[in-house]
Amino acid sequence: MSVGKFASPAELLGLDLELTPDFKKGTTNKTDDYLAKFPVGKFPAFVGSDGFTVSDSNAIAYYLAGLKDDSPLLGSTHKESTKIMQYVLFAESEILQATHAWQKPTQGSLPYFKPAVDQAEKNIGRFLAALNQTLEGKGYLVGDRLTVADVIMACDLHPLFTEYLDAHRRQQYPEVTRYFVAMFAQPAFRAYCRRRCSVRDAQGRTRQSRLFQCDTNAKQLAGLMGGSHMQWM
Repeated sequence: MSVGKFASPAELLGLDLELTPDFKKGTTNKTDDYLAKFPVGKFPAFVGSDGFTVSDSNAIAYYLAGLKDDSPLLGSTHKESTKIMQYVLFAESEILQATHAWQKPTQGSLPYFKPAVDQAEKNIGRFLAALNQTLEGKGYLVGDRLTVADVIMACDLHPLFTEYLDAHRRQQYPEVTRYFVAMFAQPAFRAYCRRRCSVRDAQGRTRQSRLFQCDTNAKQLAGLMGGSHMQWM
């Protein structure tokens, strides 16, 4: 979902963003030309029409969100901008890190060590409970309009909703579920929502992940989950 983090703000603001379809991880980002612009070789990366360069999906999202003077995505006051940064860091440093600590062993990209996976699940539950409380009675994380904090939070929640939060777990976090569905009902998010991957359980068995889909019409979206629902395949 790293592409969604910066492609969504671009679409929301009507910016013309050209992606590089022939980019190859481990190859393109090791070329001399790439390293001349981005010495660490980190990706995704952005090059503006004026030659401005920046890497990391969150930094790109933040830059694009501020390209228009009347952009609401960075907040309207210094306090709102500060809260936006707080939630961006919470999404990245807490929720996404805990998700990776659970996801990578269950997918087989890291060795499966049950105590570590169990601890990751506890952390996920603690962070989602805090987010659920934060979202009570709110449509957005900061203020009454969508900001870059919502973009990054929704993208970082995506692997949890596609791989971890089954029906029982979703019931434990109704506000987070409502919020996530409302975010991905918007066209700017939907294009980056679909994906499949294999998951390995503690017994070494593999299965195809559930595929999150959202079915929400414009009227329901305006009411933020007024009758919208999720489908799981």
